[in-house]
Amino acid sequence: AYLTWLSDYGGESRSEEFIVRGYNGGPNGIEAEATEWYWTKYQKAKKTILSLEEESTSGAFTYYVVAGDTVGAIARAHNCGIADILAANPGLEPTLLQIGQTINIS
Repeated sequence: AYLTWLSDYGGESRSEEFIVRGYNGGPNGIEAEATEWYWTKYQKAKKTILSLEEESTSGAFTYYVVAGDTVGAIARAHNCGIADILAANPGLEPTLLQIGQTINIS
């Protein structure tokens, strides 16, 4: 819920960087120097995740949840249905996605 709130903070659509820094800055606010480590780590992790997805040749792969993801958005991005994702991931709670969580896409 907090990530969703940050993504639309002040009634404006916010950038990925704003969301990551805001999440890690917590209630003390976003301070560039204090949140730089989190932003850099996030960028490296995202780059690694995207490269792993590209390496998949079987059509089935593991997706790693990033800030702002929803099951619907993941399904649209990978040309599959929400039902397909739920079927490939027994026990997945669509409203409780966590950054870094793995989801099977087939």
